Amino acid sequence: MSDTKQDLLEYLKTINIELEFSNIEKFSTISIADGFHISRSLASQYLNSLFREGKVVKIDSRPVYYISRFVFERDFDIILNTLCFSSLSEVKEYLSKQKKTKYSFESMVGFDGILSETISQIKSAVSYPSASGLNYLLYGEVGVGKSTLSKCAYEYQVMKKDSPIKRLICDGLNDQFIQQFCESIKVAKEGIVVIKRGNHISSEDKKLLSRILDNRYFIDDAGNKIFVSCSLVLLYDETNLSDLGMLADFFPIKCFVPNFAERYSTEKEKTIIKFFKKEAHILSKNIEISYALMKYLMNANYQHNLDDLNNIIKEICARANMEASNVLYIGVNHLPERLTNTGNSIMEKEFKTGTDWINVNDYTQPDASESIIDLFDSIIKEFSKEDINVHTSIRNSSMLLNKFYDDYIYNSNFNSDFIFSYNMKFEDVINSVTYAYNYVIPENCSSILSYYGFVKKTVSKKIQDWYIKNRYELKSIIHKLVRNNCEIDIIVERIKLAFSYNMNIALDDTSILILYILFLNYNNLNKNRQFVSIIICHGVSTAYSIAKTVNNFVGQHIFEYIDMPLDKTMADIAEHVSKYIKRYNIKSDILLLVDMGALEELGTYLKKVENNIYVLNHISTPMALSVATMIMQNESVAKIESECQKYFCSNFSAYENKKKEDAILFVSDNGKNMALRIKDTFVNSLPKHIDVEIFVSDKIEIEMTDFLEKIKKDYNILFVLGASGIESETNYISIENLVEEEELDKITVLLGSYLDKEEIMLFRENLIYSFSLQSIIDNLSVLDANKVLFYAKNAVSFLQKELHYTFSSNALPGIYIHICFMVERLITKEPISSNHDGKEFELKNKNFINIAKKSFRNLCNHYGVELTTAEIQYLYEYIEDDRRKKER
Repeated sequence: MSDTKQDLLEYLKTINIELEFSNIEKFSTISIADGFHISRSLASQYLNSLFREGKVVKIDSRPVYYISRFVFERDFDIILNTLCFSSLSEVKEYLSKQKKTKYSFESMVGFDGILSETISQIKSAVSYPSASGLNYLLYGEVGVGKSTLSKCAYEYQVMKKDSPIKRLICDGLNDQFIQQFCESIKVAKEGIVVIKRGNHISSEDKKLLSRILDNRYFIDDAGNKIFVSCSLVLLYDETNLSDLGMLADFFPIKCFVPNFAERYSTEKEKTIIKFFKKEAHILSKNIEISYALMKYLMNANYQHNLDDLNNIIKEICARANMEASNVLYIGVNHLPERLTNTGNSIMEKEFKTGTDWINVNDYTQPDASESIIDLFDSIIKEFSKEDINVHTSIRNSSMLLNKFYDDYIYNSNFNSDFIFSYNMKFEDVINSVTYAYNYVIPENCSSILSYYGFVKKTVSKKIQDWYIKNRYELKSIIHKLVRNNCEIDIIVERIKLAFSYNMNIALDDTSILILYILFLNYNNLNKNRQFVSIIICHGVSTAYSIAKTVNNFVGQHIFEYIDMPLDKTMADIAEHVSKYIKRYNIKSDILLLVDMGALEELGTYLKKVENNIYVLNHISTPMALSVATMIMQNESVAKIESECQKYFCSNFSAYENKKKEDAILFVSDNGKNMALRIKDTFVNSLPKHIDVEIFVSDKIEIEMTDFLEKIKKDYNILFVLGASGIESETNYISIENLVEEEELDKITVLLGSYLDKEEIMLFRENLIYSFSLQSIIDNLSVLDANKVLFYAKNAVSFLQKELHYTFSSNALPGIYIHICFMVERLITKEPISSNHDGKEFELKNKNFINIAKKSFRNLCNHYGVELTTAEIQYLYEYIEDDRRKKER
C-alpha cells in the first residue's frame, strides 16, 4: 500500500460516527478529499482501492460515502459480513436487524463450510411442521459452539414464525435435574427446552427422563398430568453417544459439531481474526499480530476448543496492552509461559521481517482455493478451444500445471510439514504403478495432487462447490482423452485403486484429469491402440512370465496377465475376467490370448460384459511377441488372427458384446462456434447431467467427411439438432422449430430413459426460457436481458395460475419476448398504441385487467413503470390467439 493511501486510511479512522449518522456528510468523497488535502479524483481512486481491499465500508448513494471498517465495527459493536450498501436507509435497516438478531447462522465462522451440514440439519429440525419443531441433539467436544448454534436456531425459529417463542434452559449438572426439567416443560408450553451438559445427567435421571419422553407426559406434585408439548434440544459434550442409551432415540436429528482442529484452515484463521478484532474494539486500539503467532494459534490443541482459544487471545491482548502503545504488536512472546518457552527468539525474527504482520482490522484473508480454481478454469477453457487439437490442449495444460507448481508449491512454505509427509505417500503410490508399466511421470505430479487434495479437504469449501458445478466439463474432457488414448485407462484405474487401498483416498475427476494430462504429455502412448490385451494361462505364474518377458523385450506395456489355478472351471475363469474388466473400468475391446483350446470358448461365458471379446488360443512366448509387434504397428484384429493361424496354428473366436452408447449431435450451417452455442444452451437447460455423449460439428464437415459415419459406428445417435440441409437424418430436429410443441414432444420421448416427468417439464421450461433469452439479448438495447426475463418469467407463472390456463410451448417464447420489449418501451417512453377501443376493452375485461396488473406488480415496481391498457389488451389478444390454436 502506498504511503498516501495508508495515511488516508489512518485519517478515516479519526472520523467517528455520530448518532443516527448525523455527520454523514463528513464521509463523502468531497469532504474526505478536503479534509485530507488531496484532489477529489485521487481521493476517489484511493477510497475505491481501499474498498476493494476490504478496509472501508462503501455506501453507494449520491453522493457516495466511505467509512473506515474499523470505526464502523467498533462504533456499532458488530462484525460486518458485507461492505457495500446501496443507500443510508439500507445501512440503518442492516444495523436494526443486527441489533434485533444477536445470533444468526450467517454470523458463525464456517456456516458455509464445515458447519453447513450441521446447520442444514438444525434448520430441518426447527422447520418441522409441529408446534416448535423436532427434538434434536447437538454433540461434540466442550467449547465447539453448541450453545451458540442452539441460540442461532432459536433466532431462526422466531424469525420464521414471526411470533414469540419461550426458550428455557436446564442443566445436566443440576442435582435436581428432573425437577428443573419438569418445571421448564410447564413454563415453556409449546416453546423450547434446552438441556445443556447432557453428558452429566445421572443414570437414574436418564431413566426417568426416558420414561417421561416415552409417555409424553409426567404427573406433577399436585397430581396433574402435564404433557410434553415443547421441543427439546440436548447439548452433549462428547463425540460418542453410546452412553446416552435409549435416551438418544427421542432425538431423531443428531447433529455433530466438529472441534477446532478439524476445521478448514481458512475457518481457523477467520475465527482467530474475529476474536482479535473484538479485543481491538474493546481496547480501541489497532492490533497487529505476527504470522508466527497466527500459525501457532492455528495449529495448537485446545482442550475446550473455541472457549480456550478466546480466553488465550484475551490474555495475550491484556499482556500486550500493558505496553501502552497506540498499536499493539502481538507476537509469540505474548503467549503465557505455560504454552511456550520459545517466545523471545521468535519475536526477534518477527521484527526483522517487517511484512510478516497482520493488521486484524484491515486483514483480507488470502484463499489458496482461488489459485486452484483459476488453474482448472484455464484448463477447461484450453480443452474448449475448437481451433487446436487435443495434443496441443494437453501440452498447454501441462504447462499450466507446471507453472502452478512453480508459483504456488515449489516456492511456497504452505503447510510444508504436511506437504512433505503427505506428498511422500502420494509419490510412493504413483511410482508403484508407473514403474510396473515402464512409464514416466514428472516429480511434481504427486506434489500437485497432494496440494490439491489438502486444500480441498482442509482449507476451503469453495473447491468442493466449484467441483460440483464443473463436474460435467471435467467428465467431458476425461472422456475426450480416453477416446484418444485408451491405453492409459488401466494405468489410471490402477492408480485410483492404489490410492483407495493404500491411503483410503478416493481421487475425484479433477485429480484424475491431472494424471491424464501429465501422463499423456510425458509419455509416447499409442493413441490408436484398439484394444486391451490380456494373457490367460493355467498355473501359478505362466501368464505373468510370458507377459513380463514380452513387455520388457518390446519396451512397452502391451499385455496384462491373469494366472488361473488348474482346478478352476471355465465359468470361474470367465467370472474372474469379468471382475477384472469391471475393476479396472475397461471400456475398449479386449484381446484374450489363452493357453488351452477349451478356453477359446471363454467369450461365450462373457456375454454380460459390454466389451467386444476376441480370443486366440495356443499362446506361447513367440506368439505373444509376434502379437505385441502387430499391436504396436496398429494392425487390425483380422491381420493378427490371420498371422497367428498361419504361423502358430491358433484358433480365433469373436464375441461382439459392446452396446452403443447414446449420443446427441449438434450441427450448424454457420460454423462450429454457432453449433457450440446451441449445444451450451441445450446442455445448460438440462436439470441434471445425463450420461450421453455430445458431439459438435458444422454442415460442411458433415457433408464433406465421414464424420457422421464414424460416430454412428460407435454410438447410437438419439437425435441431430441444428442446421437445415440434413433433414434426411433420422430424428433430425431443426433449431428453428426446437421449442414448438411437436419437437419438444419428440425430445421428451428420446430423453425419457434419462429424465423423469418432473425433470422433463423443468427441462422444457428451461429450454424455452434459454431460447427466449437469446432472442432478447440479440435485440434489447437498454435493459439487462437476464434480469428482465427473470421478472417476466415470474409474472407469466403468476398469470397462468390466476387464469387457470397453461400457455403452449409455441406461445411462451413470444410472450416472454413481448413482455421484455414492453418493459423497455415503457422505460423509454415509447408505449404501444392500439387501434382498438380501449374503453370497451376495459368494460368487458375488468377481471383480466386486474389479474394482469396483479401478476405484473413486482415487475412494474422494480422498473418503475405502469402497465397501460393498450399493453394489457395486446397481451389479452396474444393469449386468446393461443387458446384458438389449441382448440383447432
